[in-house]
Amino acid sequence: MKRPHLLLIAALAAQYAAAQTPAPAQSAPSREAQLEAVLQACVGPAFQLCPGQTGEALLACLKSNAGKLTSGCKDAVMKVPLPKLTK
Repeated sequence: MKRPHLLLIAALAAQYAAAQTPAPAQSAPSREAQLEAVLQACVGPAFQLCPGQTGEALLACLKSNAGKLTSGCKDAVMKVPLPKLTK
């Protein structure tokens, strides 16, 4: 085989190997980032429906009032799971 053919084969093999390597998974946003996104999307409803609530308590309050939320706020709230209770 001539040298250009070997280079072509090597390049194709490298390209095939790169295509077979899965992309790294993106990490999920932190809990704080999720709660911040909820607060930004729900400023009005948070103050009206859940005065004085913050953090997890605010999230629980907003979830319990889901029917009264704007669509953007409701979408943000529903993306964040409530924490699991431990005994």
